[in-house]
Amino acid sequence: MAIRPITQIVPNQTNLINFEGKKKKTPEAQPHTSPMAKAVPLAVLIAMSPLSNDAAANYRIEPEPNTIELVDVPEVNEISEAQQSGRVLSTKRFDRVFDTNTLDVQLVQQNNKKSLKFIYTQPNGRTTVTNKNQLVKYNFSLRSDDGTSKRFTLKQPHSYTDADLAKPASVRIPIVPNDKRVVAYMETLNKKYPGAVEVVQYNRIVGQSATGYLGNNKGGNSMKTATPKASYGKNLGSENFDGDNGKYTIRYYSTDGNENNVEVVTVQKAGYPELKASLAMYHKDTFFSEDNNAAKLEYGHVVLVDAKNRKYNIVDTALTQALDLVKQSLTEQGNAFNNAFAVLSLANNYGLTTKGAVFAED
Repeated sequence: MAIRPITQIVPNQTNLINFEGKKKKTPEAQPHTSPMAKAVPLAVLIAMSPLSNDAAANYRIEPEPNTIELVDVPEVNEISEAQQSGRVLSTKRFDRVFDTNTLDVQLVQQNNKKSLKFIYTQPNGRTTVTNKNQLVKYNFSLRSDDGTSKRFTLKQPHSYTDADLAKPASVRIPIVPNDKRVVAYMETLNKKYPGAVEVVQYNRIVGQSATGYLGNNKGGNSMKTATPKASYGKNLGSENFDGDNGKYTIRYYSTDGNENNVEVVTVQKAGYPELKASLAMYHKDTFFSEDNNAAKLEYGHVVLVDAKNRKYNIVDTALTQALDLVKQSLTEQGNAFNNAFAVLSLANNYGLTTKGAVFAED
């Protein structure tokens, strides 16, 4: 049959956080009220979509802004003698650290050397002081199997080395809390007093898997050598469009001899083999979900399969949205989709090791 172009259906949208641009919110999807309405080509749908080629260029993590009021630390004479050494250049107090504790952060200069003091006061009045501090930046490349990457950065204050973490908790100095207020203050101090905070950076590569979880040291350009099937069935039509990572062709096939049904949908990126679409997933990943420094990352991810049943993962939100439109349109037209792809939405929580390895917390 001659495939009808895709009807104007907008998939379930999420507020996407750009890796390298400002956050752009997409409008609410409009209900489809006319099942007999004329269809429009995919290229037009993509152009009309809130996530057009220009709007979906790159993505950046942007943690929520610090909206918690900070107050000054008490006078020095209210702090123990051990805390008075050196000249205090700057200080801030943070309430409700670890729910009930108070944290005073002081920038102290002694013998021409600047250092930070983290002074914890528990509800019972007990005070603990630590001078060790770092601001750790994790620079991530979210890599796809077509060799493309999206970049994002996570930041957290950190006061332990791996050797410290190996010690029993009872003998460790309390860790600097992973709090966005503390991160913002440490960055402010480093601007005003360059070098006051030690900034440690780790560069990490992560990639999506067919199960929907991030893995470490994933990705590459393995899709270049994927093996396409000799035939996917009877070709019933195709659409071309520009995605985030390049130009794509989506094709429709019938495998049961009934040209009124489409059982297989394929995707071919320009310069790459034609592969069967298996999954289209919308991701809402959260890092540091239990801390007051939670960072959220939203993006689309497509799983393609070759003739040898090898899976290839592509992080491309525009492609994910286009396949969502395809599925909704063909389903409305009565296609069975016996062997075609699924569309999912996933929300996963992740933590990081000291050196930035990602692990799932679910």
